[in-house]
Amino acid sequence: MVRKVTRSRSSAMVGVIHHDRRETAYLRDFSAEGVCLEGVRDVMAGDTLSLHCKGALVRAEVRWVRGQRIGLCFAPDCEQGEKARFLSSISRGQKPAQAARIFGFSELA
Repeated sequence: MVRKVTRSRSSAMVGVIHHDRRETAYLRDFSAEGVCLEGVRDVMAGDTLSLHCKGALVRAEVRWVRGQRIGLCFAPDCEQGEKARFLSSISRGQKPAQAARIFGFSELA
């Protein structure tokens, strides 16, 4: 498979909402089209998740699952401005000690 866009490696943490369950996951890489996460439980290809980091919230669809890693593409109806905020947030990264500050895991982001 040939990638259409380059991917950037990352070790940021992102928040994941799936069926009203909140958890954190490690971001392994990302591009303008999607992300690869590690540490998300109980998902299948075709599921839709909400991803958030530093106040930015986007929807993404699970494309593949391999063990603890999943590949997601951003939902077609995802607002471009919000997607740009999310990509900007994850490109700066987030340390594991700051995980509680991820949007939705504390009272205020």
